[in-house]
Amino acid sequence: MYRKLLFMMVLCNATGFNVQISPVKHFTNEDPLFGQTIIQSKDGIFVPSPIYGGLFECTLENECTKVNINDENPKGMRPVASVASLTSQDQHVVMCNQVRTKSRGTEYLNGNCTLMSPSGKVKLSPAELDNNMDNNNNNNNNNNNNNNNNNNNNNNNNNKYRGGRIDQVKWRKRREAQPNLGALEEEEEEEEEDPGTEIAFVLDGSGSIQYDDFEKAKEFIHTTMSNVWKTCFDASIFF
Repeated sequence: MYRKLLFMMVLCNATGFNVQISPVKHFTNEDPLFGQTIIQSKDGIFVPSPIYGGLFECTLENECTKVNINDENPKGMRPVASVASLTSQDQHVVMCNQVRTKSRGTEYLNGNCTLMSPSGKVKLSPAELDNNMDNNNNNNNNNNNNNNNNNNNNNNNNNKYRGGRIDQVKWRKRREAQPNLGALEEEEEEEEEDPGTEIAFVLDGSGSIQYDDFEKAKEFIHTTMSNVWKTCFDASIFF
C-alpha cells in the first residue's frame, strides 16, 4: 500500500505542471499596428509605431517611452518605420523611415536610417552608401581604362593618319544612310531627361482576396487606366 501511494505521488509530480496564463505586462498605444514588430533589448523590447513613425522602448518598470531618434524630420518623411537588430549581445539597433525624394521627374522612397548603439547615434543613408560604391567601381574602371589607353597610345600613333582617313569615310557613309540620325539623338536625349512615370498594379493570387474585393480592384484598375488613356496621348498605344 505504501509503495502504491508513493508511486502515485511521484507520477503526479512528474506529469503535472503549471502554466501562468495571466500576462506579465500589456503595452498599449494609439497606433493600431503597435506591437506588430518587436526587437528585444537589454531591459525590455523596442516597438516601432508604423503609422506615426516613432520608436518606443518598453520595459516592465517604465512602461513605453518614445526614443528620440530624429532631431529634425527631413522634407518628405513618411511615417512608416522599421527596426532591425544588428547583434544579440550588444544593443545595436537600426531604425529606418521612408523619405520621399524626386529625381528627374520620378518620385521614389529612400531609407533614412539611424544606428543606435551604446556609443551614440549615427545617421545612415542606404542610397548614399550604394551611390558611393557605384562611384568607386566606376573610378576603378576608369583608371583601368586609362592605363590600357596609355599602353596602346604608342601603337596607335603609327596608324593615326592612315586609320583616321578610313574612319572618316566610314562615318560619312553611316551618316548618309541615316539622314535623321541627328533628330533621333535629340529625341533620345529628351527621353533620358524625362523618363516619365511607371504605374504597376499588383494583385495577390494566393486566394486571400474575396471575390467582391477582387471585382472592386478590377473596376478601380479599369477606371484608372481609362483616365490615364484620356489624359495621356502616349498611353493610347497600350490600349
